[in-house]
Amino acid sequence: MTLPTFVVAGTQKAATTWLYECLNEHPEVFVPTTKELHHFCEAADCRLSTRAQGDAYYLGQFDGAGPQHSAVGELTIDYMYFPYIAADLQRINPAMKVIFILREPVERAYSAYWMVRRGRIEFAPFEDFLNPDNHIVGRGFYYRQIENFRRLFPDSQLKILIYEDIQRNPQAFVAEVFRFLGVDDRFVPPSLRQQIGETRVMSPRMSTLFYRRLSPLLQIPPVLAAWRLFKRVTGYKRAKPNAASSGGIQHHYPPLPADQRRRLENLYRDDTERLFGLIGRRVGDWTHQAEPGE
Repeated sequence: MTLPTFVVAGTQKAATTWLYECLNEHPEVFVPTTKELHHFCEAADCRLSTRAQGDAYYLGQFDGAGPQHSAVGELTIDYMYFPYIAADLQRINPAMKVIFILREPVERAYSAYWMVRRGRIEFAPFEDFLNPDNHIVGRGFYYRQIENFRRLFPDSQLKILIYEDIQRNPQAFVAEVFRFLGVDDRFVPPSLRQQIGETRVMSPRMSTLFYRRLSPLLQIPPVLAAWRLFKRVTGYKRAKPNAASSGGIQHHYPPLPADQRRRLENLYRDDTERLFGLIGRRVGDWTHQAEPGE
């Protein structure tokens, strides 16, 4: 029975699909056909939870790993958010390495809102979600969530990465991931310059067709394998020349109103300052400019 040696635990809307493809292409890394296993999430928290199937089912997802695979793992972005999951990961493998990719929290929350909304006509406006108890906003309190892992894992087993660094230098970003996992960091994955998944605004009819009819088909392993092969052969979703840089995301939803941005910046400020202290750097792309009381 093969134990996973790493998980990518979060966060949402931070290029984990792109990273999954890069990891999947590395000859020394094994990841299951299904990107997100959702095994440690309670069924009440996640409709895709496989927790009830037991640990034997979960560990069976890594049976395809061979002696050539120095790193074996999976990527489930919900693992970072729910506080009880760190203990389960530590139970499965105390030596587990955990990777977090963090995106500027205001933009991440707004992108997540449009992902959830996805063409629905009857849906609350974003300003109705601007409270820390709502999961769309709550997922942006990164320091608080990472502290759950630091109580159980040494810092040497935790890797905190910044999404915006992908846009500047995707090759350096994946090389840092590969080094952390103990595999060849000189490997250049074919998906390196694939465009990060976009959040699009669709009509209700197109949203129903894509997300309720076509998207579930991609969960079927043979269909998913054929889709990935198609993308690699055709170059589908490669970064466009006019994108900000390789790996750059393009938005397809309205801009966030300035007053709502300020409200979120104020909500996140204290947590983000603690995060900057933890990682030992200030992220220039994260523009928390609002003042308390604004």
